[in-house]
Amino acid sequence: DMKGFGLVDEIVPEPDGGAHWDYEESARLLKSHLLRLLKELEKIDPDERVSRRIEKYSKMGFWEEIPAGKE
Repeated sequence: DMKGFGLVDEIVPEPDGGAHWDYEESARLLKSHLLRLLKELEKIDPDERVSRRIEKYSKMGFWEEIPAGKE
């Protein structure tokens, strides 16, 4: 689950039957979520937002550094 792995912060709910059955309600739900989250983000110092973003994305995936000449 992408939320469990920290890849997404929230899941926007869909209308009954799924988004493809009610485009208007889907758009309303998405707009409501986005506006709320943007208001929350506006309260956070820009440098702090960048730090949080870097921290979040650095937790995704992994890499291994191989010393030069050991390839």
